[in-house]
Amino acid sequence: MPDHVHVLFEATATDSDLRRLMNSRKQASGYVYKRATESRLWQNGYYDHVLRQDEDRLRVMAYLLANPLRAGLVEDSRRYPFWGSGVWNRDSLLEAVQMHL
Repeated sequence: MPDHVHVLFEATATDSDLRRLMNSRKQASGYVYKRATESRLWQNGYYDHVLRQDEDRLRVMAYLLANPLRAGLVEDSRRYPFWGSGVWNRDSLLEAVQMHL
């Protein structure tokens, strides 16, 4: 999305710290962006939502993948260049989401 980012993380350790992760990612990318453009990239804070066990992870992934479609940025999720996964390849993720819905 041109004005925000959606990220789905899974904590894999008992000491996982979303706040520390987000602060470090925003600081690093914001620094590079400000040096290149002389303007600020990120707003203060962020919105988070913790998935509970009864929430469906694939349904959340489908929602995230559909954001560029809803915003009219592309007509096919495969055409949106700014998404990916550290776990799934693009085709496998799309297939899993489509089969699940």
